[in-house]
Amino acid sequence: MYLPALRDKMGELKALEELEKYKLTKNKIKNLLPIILINEITDEALKKISKKYSRKVLIDTRLVSDTKDIKKLVSITKQNKNFNIIYCFKDIKYAGNKDYVKILDTDAVGILKDIKNNNFNINLFPKNIIIDFGYINNSSPYSYKYVNELIKYIKNRNITILSGSVPNPIPKNSDENYTQDIYEYKLFEKISYDNKNINFNYGDYGTVHPNLTDDDIVKMTPIVQIKYTKNKNEYWFIRNGLRKGEYKFKPVANEIINDSKFKKISWADEFLFDVINTKNHNIGNAMTWAEVGINRHLSIFI
Repeated sequence: MYLPALRDKMGELKALEELEKYKLTKNKIKNLLPIILINEITDEALKKISKKYSRKVLIDTRLVSDTKDIKKLVSITKQNKNFNIIYCFKDIKYAGNKDYVKILDTDAVGILKDIKNNNFNINLFPKNIIIDFGYINNSSPYSYKYVNELIKYIKNRNITILSGSVPNPIPKNSDENYTQDIYEYKLFEKISYDNKNINFNYGDYGTVHPNLTDDDIVKMTPIVQIKYTKNKNEYWFIRNGLRKGEYKFKPVANEIINDSKFKKISWADEFLFDVINTKNHNIGNAMTWAEVGINRHLSIFI
């Protein structure tokens, strides 16, 4: 099972919508269980998701700090069977047996200590556990050994390994391409290898940095780019400067389409293929380009 962690932004939800509709991916999404971070606890917030994606979704509660809001979210999600809640570890007492709890990798040391000192009852863990490493810049983060030890205690649960390695900002000029290993998948493979008798689920943050940053609050001048996922091993970000004046997106699409290993496997690839057959160079905006990059990424991992 693949659990991508997304946000309730229109570009990311549209990427899901096209995944569900496109002929080459619509039959594969049975392997997909999206995690969506919402900014407000309302019926409208959940309806916004349902309008774009009709299948089961997990709601990320990391922005929910008030107990009243947790209880309100429980009440709202009970009215729609397509929504399940991911509880933060601090709110584990609210989780039912079939619910989901997220453990941050940095919490592993404290949890291990409490388990060994009999200060924590392992039976409090529900059936589904997500271990979130957050941002990583290699496949062997410092917390790895502690998480690996914790897994021995929870090996009879459904465990998802979640992380993200897309940096913010990208360490290149806005008109320079960027490539990088997909460290999150390498981390997943490493943990799977070290725990061969456990079937893990894979999770990542798509082509977005895991942490909420100033970009989420302040309007920045977007870069004309596609954060393209070549395969399960390599990110390939094609960039053509800032989106201002007579910006040109068509060269970005051309470079991707003309790659010797390019193959249409997603709605995103179809979109890029259509772009090169138009006369207009100024196509799309930051939301469109995010939608394309995320759709391609999801299509690789489902």
